[in-house]
Order: sequence, then C-alpha cells, then structure tokens
Amino acid sequence: MNTPDIWCVAGLPGSGKTTISKALAESLNYEHIERDFELEALNAQYYPPQLLDFADVLYNAAEKMDSPDETVKVTASATVQQLIPLADAFTEHLRPLFDRAMSIIENTDYISGRHDFYAIVQRLREIDQMEGVDFFFEVVEPSMRNLLVLALGHTLFIEKGLQSKKGAIIDSHDLNYRKNRRFTLNKFLNKGVSPGLIIITTTREQVFAVAKEREAQEGQERGVKTLKAILEKAEPYNPQERWPRVVTIDRTIPTTTDQIRIDIDKAGPFTEHRLIHLLK
Repeated sequence: MNTPDIWCVAGLPGSGKTTISKALAESLNYEHIERDFELEALNAQYYPPQLLDFADVLYNAAEKMDSPDETVKVTASATVQQLIPLADAFTEHLRPLFDRAMSIIENTDYISGRHDFYAIVQRLREIDQMEGVDFFFEVVEPSMRNLLVLALGHTLFIEKGLQSKKGAIIDSHDLNYRKNRRFTLNKFLNKGVSPGLIIITTTREQVFAVAKEREAQEGQERGVKTLKAILEKAEPYNPQERWPRVVTIDRTIPTTTDQIRIDIDKAGPFTEHRLIHLLK
C-alpha cells in the first residue's frame, strides 16, 4: 500500500505560510490541510451556538438561586431543574471530545501554548471526576474549550494527512514549537510515513506589517498581540530533530511554485542550522 507524501509547513502568521501551502497543494494536486480551518470545524461540531446559548441560560439561572429575593430564588431553582436533563444530554455530546482530548494530552508532551503542563493534566483529572452540571460547565468554559479543541485538532489534521490518497500539505503555526514538531513527526513515522518540513522565513517587519493590516481590514483585534506571543515562544529547528526532508523558503527572495517543487523533490535531511524566530 502506497503511503501519502506529506509536507508540514511552519512559519509565523503573516509569513505567507497559507498562501504558499495552497499554491503548492494545487500545483502538486495534493490536499491542503489548514490548522485554523480544522479548529473552526471542530468548534462548530462540538460547541454549536445553541449549546453555548443554553450554557449561558443555565449559568444565569444557577447564579440567581443564591438571590436574597425568595421569588427570584424559587423561579431560578425551578428553571435549573427543568434544564438539568438538557445539560445531561449536552454532556453526553461533549464527553467523547473530553475523553479523546484528555488521552492525547496525558499520553504525549504536546500541549500548544501552555507551559504548566502538569497542572493542566491534574485539572483535567479533577474534571473527569465531576458529574452532571458541574462537568458540563467546566467543559464549556472558554479556556478549557480552547484547550480540548486544540489537542484534538492537532491530531485530527495529522489523521487527515494520513488519509489523503496522494499527498497533503499541512499548514500549521503550531509547528513553530519544537514539542509540536516532535509530536507531529513521531505520529507520522509510527504510521510508516516520512514527512517533510517546509520552514518559511521572512523579516520581522514583514510579519508585523501583515498583522497590523489584518487588524485594520479583518477586525483581528489581537493580531499583533498573538504574533508577539508566538515570537516569544517559537523555537528554532534543530537538525537533531531529524526530520527526513527539510526545505527552507526565504520570502525575502523572489521564488515560484515551480522552484519550490524542485526544492522539495531534491530535499534531504536538514544539515544547516537556521532559525525560525530570530528574524532579520
């Protein structure tokens, strides 16, 4: 059975990662798998708007159960009792996400953007012991929701790459972090696939200019703040990571999709130490 040709693309937001990934996938007739798109799809699947709206209604009613006004308290208590069966039903919907994401987090050192790994795992174990409404509220809480979707999403786009018939270009800024690169590489190698890594570099001025432009045009209020956070945590690729094939694309030098294809066709193990986050 033929294994798919997989290329993972790493680069800062605004470096041209998605533009290059799409063009390369189209040129090669490969599938383009974009991390942000996959995360949005997961959010829509597990946390549809009606679920979050329901959580707000239940939370507000539960808060009013402590009201000094006896009428408000009685009404709120009756509302909560009516809503509990629905909360239980939503819990059944969320439980598979929680269990699978928890398994991913506990069995690897992958945890995107989070430093206090052991504290997070301990918190997950505490939530795992909760029942009913308590579990429901914890799993729809924004930071926990983000963590669970991130963990599951990272594994999902790897699985999608493995399922591609010919090949896939996987586009993810998670690959700016060494632990995530190791997690991704090992996942593919364990399935008999030798992935390639494309590292896109550009200048600091360029990525900040793009972030500011996106804030102005697309309403991404945290574009510059997010970029600074990624720059602070991003780690350079090291040859000891041992990706089978590595290509760098310097966006300060004009290139074409055809030239990139030539580069990946002849790519081998990376021997030159280049940095991702120490930009010009």
